[in-house]
Amino acid sequence: MSVRGIKYDLTDEDIEEMSVKIKNLMEVQYKDELNNIPEHIKTTLCQNFAIQCKNNKTNIDQLLEEAG
Repeated sequence: MSVRGIKYDLTDEDIEEMSVKIKNLMEVQYKDELNNIPEHIKTTLCQNFAIQCKNNKTNIDQLLEEAG
């Protein structure tokens, strides 16, 4: 499904899709920096970021700090 413009009402499926795309991007762009981080931590971080996008409260620095 291709959506043009900004989608404001994200469904759970939209959030999951966004989370997967963010994780894939991170694994390509930051492969060397993230190679020691367990998969479940990266997955959770991406999911939390996508959920915050839905709630319009995105703060990646806070998420990274909380994740250690």
